[in-house]
Amino acid sequence: MTPRLHVTGIGKSFADAKALDAITFDIAPGAALGVLGPNGCGRTVLLDILSGLLPPDHGNAHFTDEAGTRSSLAGLPPQDIVELGIARTWQGLRLIGGIAVLDEVVLGAYSRRRTGMFSAALGLPAGKQDMARAYDRARQMLTVVGLGGRASSLADQLSRSEQMRVGMARALTAEPELLLLDAPAAGLGDAERANLAELIGVLCEAGISVLVADRSINLIARCCDQAIALDAGRVVATGSPTECFASAAVQQAYFGTGLRAEC
Repeated sequence: MTPRLHVTGIGKSFADAKALDAITFDIAPGAALGVLGPNGCGRTVLLDILSGLLPPDHGNAHFTDEAGTRSSLAGLPPQDIVELGIARTWQGLRLIGGIAVLDEVVLGAYSRRRTGMFSAALGLPAGKQDMARAYDRARQMLTVVGLGGRASSLADQLSRSEQMRVGMARALTAEPELLLLDAPAAGLGDAERANLAELIGVLCEAGISVLVADRSINLIARCCDQAIALDAGRVVATGSPTECFASAAVQQAYFGTGLRAEC
């Protein structure tokens, strides 16, 4: 099976510090891959490269869509990457605040609009139809993430868990085939992590590939088929989440010398 995402030898340095060193992995269609590791291991830098915010110093990534079209991500700006079928969330959530949840989420549909903003602003028929489709999609995605009843609420008045789901709904409104999640479990309790893992499973069953970049082995063990573990920008373990977490290198990165913990 052709992987949805094929990453080979991605490297990135800032001054003399290596943020990523020869990162290589695949994500299959409809699969969830965990990228785990302690804070500062390079998870967010990896997502920034895959979403076009940072150029890699070395290596490349290729995305293959459902139609079988293979595209290199090298040199593509973020908007072009979204249009290919890749969307992401943010560790810092990046919600606008002060507007309704539905209006936050509909922003994710911009890349799929068939007309420009001026058509909608001027009330042209094509623009109105395009805007109506965008809001329909946003409502559907809010239902998918379990926030169908919160469409009119102010996003900045929701809980952290709900705000994270708003971010997911916004990304899903772009109709991605690959979803990149940056630290989605940050600030969540165990029950909320379990619900998030269930939601990720639903997305995978719908055919969406998901990259879960998080330090929470609890979340990754619940929802990911495979995992890679990073430490100081290097891959130190690969395999199932349980196998990764059991490795001496990962235990050292999380807990230090002489300490061990079970997944």
